[in-house]
Amino acid sequence: MYPNRKTNPEVQPQPERRCFSADYKRRIVIEADQCRHGEGEMGRLLRREGLTYTQVTSWRKAHRDGTSLVCGGSNTAGVGESTTRSHPFLRGGELA
Repeated sequence: MYPNRKTNPEVQPQPERRCFSADYKRRIVIEADQCRHGEGEMGRLLRREGLTYTQVTSWRKAHRDGTSLVCGGSNTAGVGESTTRSHPFLRGGELA
């Protein structure tokens, strides 16, 4: 397809996923709730922190529902399932 393009046989390392602390997530949710709609404040917050709207929305839902905001919490729990119930080492939001 591209005859002049050389392929790189070396495997590129996968970038590591960022892991956010529960305190950081809580702080961002509170700050996002204080943003005024229609003035671009939410967009500025997301760009400044390098986050997506979907991340903040899922953190906001977890915060509102009282479920754990541990690192990776949104990926370890099933739909509508609390992270503290699904993770074998967590009991009541704390390490067991």
